[in-house]
Amino acid sequence: LLADMPKLFFLSLTTTALCLESVSSFLSNPNSLRATTTHAAGRKHILATSTGNVRAFPSSKNVMARNLAVQPAYITKDTEMIFPEAMQISLAAQYKVAIESVNEGEEVWRFVPIESTGDNEGARLSKASLYDKSFQNFSFTIQCLSLTSSQCTLEEKNAFSKDGGHDLLSNFARVTLSLADSSRAFSSEDNLLITTLSRLMAQRHYCKSESDGSYAILHGANGAISEVLSNEQLSDANLLFADVSKKSELVEMVDSVGNPLGIIPRDLVHKLNLLHRGIGIVVAKDCHIVQGTSTELPDVYVHQRTSTKRIFPSLYDMFVGGVSEAGEEAMVTASREVAEELGLQRGLDGALSEPLFKCVICTSYNRCVVTVFTYRCNVKEETLKWQEEEVAWGDFVSYPIIEAAAQLSIERLLEGGKWPGKQQAPVEPLQLEYNDGEWKTWDFVPDGLLVWEAWKEWLTDK
Repeated sequence: LLADMPKLFFLSLTTTALCLESVSSFLSNPNSLRATTTHAAGRKHILATSTGNVRAFPSSKNVMARNLAVQPAYITKDTEMIFPEAMQISLAAQYKVAIESVNEGEEVWRFVPIESTGDNEGARLSKASLYDKSFQNFSFTIQCLSLTSSQCTLEEKNAFSKDGGHDLLSNFARVTLSLADSSRAFSSEDNLLITTLSRLMAQRHYCKSESDGSYAILHGANGAISEVLSNEQLSDANLLFADVSKKSELVEMVDSVGNPLGIIPRDLVHKLNLLHRGIGIVVAKDCHIVQGTSTELPDVYVHQRTSTKRIFPSLYDMFVGGVSEAGEEAMVTASREVAEELGLQRGLDGALSEPLFKCVICTSYNRCVVTVFTYRCNVKEETLKWQEEEVAWGDFVSYPIIEAAAQLSIERLLEGGKWPGKQQAPVEPLQLEYNDGEWKTWDFVPDGLLVWEAWKEWLTDK
């Protein structure tokens, strides 16, 4: 073995150089990378992204980096996630979450109750709280501390020995829950939130750890060990959340500007109203819509949701929308969604615009950082074909009609005290050549109207 050491060292250097060369070529030409890496457990992964962040996808063969519409079931040591040192803000259930790196390997999440602002639940959970980093009162904190074997308590060592005699020289994390008020009684939603985000925090430690054998010990509010999470659980999001979630599509919880905080099953995102990533697309007839344009705007596709939809049945929308899967680029999400919902297949061939802007929509049932695109639909060459279970009707509609219909829909929500957006009073009605039509009764999806409000600000360069 000693005699072979120089050869092994040279092989290691050569492999490292090849890897660096692949990453270098990828950063200069993201669509050209074909690279694989092998995890300790023997699984192959694809390194792929167009932003420079290396992500891992399970696969048995190489794929083009551009084709990111792959559901990632595993995260690995090679997965790079963004962890800015400055405080990050996110939203979860009834809380604003303030995330702060205290020391190297130590992170604190403080849960600040979102104060009531009246009867309008949507307004109470408005995005304004995302940008206020000052807070005094918090209900509880979850803290993650990286530990070495010398810092283990006897109880923790016993926990490891009971769990199969793990190597104590491996790095691991202690995740501890602390209460601001020891008399506090947690609701079932609080308990699910703490369980979920404790595991998300342990997952974040696993991504950052340099050790091949990471474990996490979860402590309850009384300091007692509640669970020991293994390497296998931490590297597989479906295993990590198996006891609180059915195996489902994996998405990302994000901070206020869309930086990923961790991978999580989609059903938990909806159950706990966690801030996540999504897209919105304006499908325009024959041309893109350009910011600040003074020319007449093209017709835009409007569709009506089916009466069987679980959320907002029979309502209208001027956007095609969807949630980004974990590790999926926004443009790939947009291309996938417009193909699935309307049968338009040219998203990655120039029909989709570059990302135009991001906005945050917050309601009592949905919180999303939305990246907005336009899609140029060539009606002479493309045929729209919607999903029957998704869309009941759809057609291109004059832009002024959409603008007037959306305004009336917002005002009806205002009258009912259910509008969570910026507009707080009726505005002057738009002067149209014709003022009669079924469009006056169209009620739009509130989420879509929130994106529409941001769209109008972007369009006029505000």
